[in-house]
Amino acid sequence: MGSTLNVSSAQARLSNIVSGDDVVAISKRETVRGYYVPAARMEALLDSIDFLSNPKALAALTKYRAGKMKFKTLAEVERELEASDAR
Repeated sequence: MGSTLNVSSAQARLSNIVSGDDVVAISKRETVRGYYVPAARMEALLDSIDFLSNPKALAALTKYRAGKMKFKTLAEVERELEASDAR
């Protein structure tokens, strides 16, 4: 994470904060009250949250990490799709 600034410092440096790539914590009376998170980082966080909130995706990730996921070639998948279309 980047730095922690009090509200006054964050206001004074807002242009620099917004043009940077760092996460900045903003405090008031020595207590962090909020964060500035660059848009690209926020989008990545939201994508991760969305992915991890999907039970099927999480199960697939768990299976992959355990080394139990079976991979297929594109040709194998195409053959399976053609076979299912023929039914």
